[in-house]
Amino acid sequence: MVKQRAMRVLKQKKLYEGQLEGLRNQSFNMEQANFGIQQLKDTKTTVDAMKLGVKEMKKEYKKVDIGKIEVSWGRRGEGGAWLVEEGGVVSKRRVW
Repeated sequence: MVKQRAMRVLKQKKLYEGQLEGLRNQSFNMEQANFGIQQLKDTKTTVDAMKLGVKEMKKEYKKVDIGKIEVSWGRRGEGGAWLVEEGGVVSKRRVW
């Protein structure tokens, strides 16, 4: 009688351990799904920011009058060219 009860308890323990393992796996899968969802949200935010940046760049580009930009070579040894717009330096580019 004690032996039968011990066997029943061991079977029940094994059953509970199996259920616990199943719950752990399910929890892990849910965490992975949540991680994937968060990655998608982050990617969407990044893409939206990039779209906005392109839109702003296009708007600013329309304001630039290419005819008013000239290239002025720097002093000897500077190794660069200056882009000048209406008397102000816009940028310096390295010329190789």
